[in-house]
Amino acid sequence: MSKICIELTDGRKMDFELFDKVAPRTVENFLKLVDENYFDGLCFHRCIKNFMVQGGGFYADGENLKEKRGAKTIKGEFRIN
Repeated sequence: MSKICIELTDGRKMDFELFDKVAPRTVENFLKLVDENYFDGLCFHRCIKNFMVQGGGFYADGENLKEKRGAKTIKGEFRIN
């Protein structure tokens, strides 16, 4: 298991656990993008209270969301695992 911490622009921190044994390719790809600072400045663009947050592909440009390109994508790995 890998652990990461995301620091928000207001200084708050969110701790996450990544389950390498459950989704090795996804975790490997995610950590590679972290090392490349891909996520810096991106926002959580979908938040459902007490359920989930989604982020990683958009940044705020004033009142608009713009897509950040350049990340290598991987196919869902559920069948592979």
